[in-house]
Amino acid sequence: MRKEPSWRVERPIKDLERDLPAWELATLGGEPGTMDISAVNRAWAEVG
Repeated sequence: MRKEPSWRVERPIKDLERDLPAWELATLGGEPGTMDISAVNRAWAEVG
């Protein structure tokens, strides 16, 4: 019996130098230091 799964897991970052900036932009929306997170902070304060 095989112990490996029957599918392959593909990772979003294969080449760190090439792929990391694009991944950060897609997931974080740009430079974390320049992001306006005031809406997130308001929502957090309202919901808790």
